[in-house]
Amino acid sequence: MINKKKDQTISVASVLKTIGVSRSGFYSYKKNENLPTQTQIRNEHLQKEIKKNYSMGINANNGCGQGVRMLNKS
Repeated sequence: MINKKKDQTISVASVLKTIGVSRSGFYSYKKNENLPTQTQIRNEHLQKEIKKNYSMGINANNGCGQGVRMLNKS
């Protein structure tokens, strides 16, 4: 229940029905909302690879093509 005023409440079910979302879908989303998405996982991986490649001397002075090739290998 969502508190609207002192004695008024709105049920989660009625809000979900209004916006066209199933209860199971909402609770599934709520359960998984703190899990990283596939995009976030990939971005973290790319950040690590970029830092590793940069520390190996692959940077803007060597050209981005070399960096892209290294990232594509990972």
